[in-house]
Amino acid sequence: MSNDVVFGISIENKKCLNCGNNIPIGKNKKQLKRTFCKKECRREYYIKKYREENPLRKKILPTGTVGSISLYKVAIDLLKKGYYVFISASNNAPFDMVLFNGKDIKRIEVTTGCRTPKGKIYYPIHDKNKSDHIAVAVNELIYYFPEIDKIIP
Repeated sequence: MSNDVVFGISIENKKCLNCGNNIPIGKNKKQLKRTFCKKECRREYYIKKYREENPLRKKILPTGTVGSISLYKVAIDLLKKGYYVFISASNNAPFDMVLFNGKDIKRIEVTTGCRTPKGKIYYPIHDKNKSDHIAVAVNELIYYFPEIDKIIP
């Protein structure tokens, strides 16, 4: 059966993406499209992909420490963009920092995000009415929603 085509799908040497073993051939289209030999292989593969995309998650740090790291990464990034940055002294404030560019004030909520194995950004949902922008720190990158402009020419 090494050169067979079933339902227009080649079943020649179908190998598991995780372990490399042959994938058992099923009787319907859905089974022919399988890329893993068993559920455990699929799970292991996506855990590896997640860890590759999110190296900070490998380190065992308390969530509060990871949040503080993200907060200061965002503060440094905004200082480099030319803003005055004021960080909240309370963890219970409705936002984490305030930006000032000489005329406008913006409220920023900072959160730590991660990348899914497929490369999408994932982060917790926040109340958009409590802040003007959400800053998502993902590894060494920072994403702003909506985007924040650089004010230094």
